[in-house]
Amino acid sequence: MLRGYLPARRCQRVAFSIFLCFFFRMRLRRFFISEPMAGRTVASISDGG
Repeated sequence: MLRGYLPARRCQRVAFSIFLCFFFRMRLRRFFISEPMAGRTVASISDGG
């Protein structure tokens, strides 16, 4: 019984890990798209002017 339990548990853990990885990637992507681009445009305008 324990032998059949472990692979199912591992599968659940792997699926949860993949979901967390995807979730954090989307959050980081949103942050990097929104934040630094706004800062760079302001910096480039002040430097270039």
